[in-house]
Amino acid sequence: MIEISVDPQSVDTARNLLVAFPQEIHKAADAAINRTITKVQTQVSKTIRARYVIAAGDIKAALKTKRARRGEARGMILATGKTLHFSNFSVSVRKRGPATVRVLKAGSRKPVKGLFVHAKKGPLHRTQPASYPLRIPYGPSVPQMFGNEETMKILIPIAETTLQERFLHEVQYRYGRT
Repeated sequence: MIEISVDPQSVDTARNLLVAFPQEIHKAADAAINRTITKVQTQVSKTIRARYVIAAGDIKAALKTKRARRGEARGMILATGKTLHFSNFSVSVRKRGPATVRVLKAGSRKPVKGLFVHAKKGPLHRTQPASYPLRIPYGPSVPQMFGNEETMKILIPIAETTLQERFLHEVQYRYGRT
């Protein structure tokens, strides 16, 4: 879990500007947190898609957000879901040779012996020479991709800078209105 807070110097600036309206500071913090959540959610999708071969819709479906409300200046982005079916990634079937799968954009296609694509059920894996048993092959889940260290190294600085900028912007906006 990532915890990001507003710079204490920014809070002091807000208190000095909005001394007559202390409730406006809380509203500014809530608005800044909600805007940061929206931006980070977009960046999560972009950074995951930069590393993995996956559609944005699959990522968006797995992300849940909890926005800041009055009295609770806290926001959250949660990634939930199971491991994704190989059909969510790049599968290529040729007449000769094994089917290949590509999960990472940086990696090459990996041949998977016994893998074939069923017309209705998608990719299936035959583990034995006999027709059955068949198993459904899976790749990584969105929470695994989201929790990756490389992904977090990119997202944390973006979230911190966005929160600071938005908080100061919201305070200045509210100061101009009063």
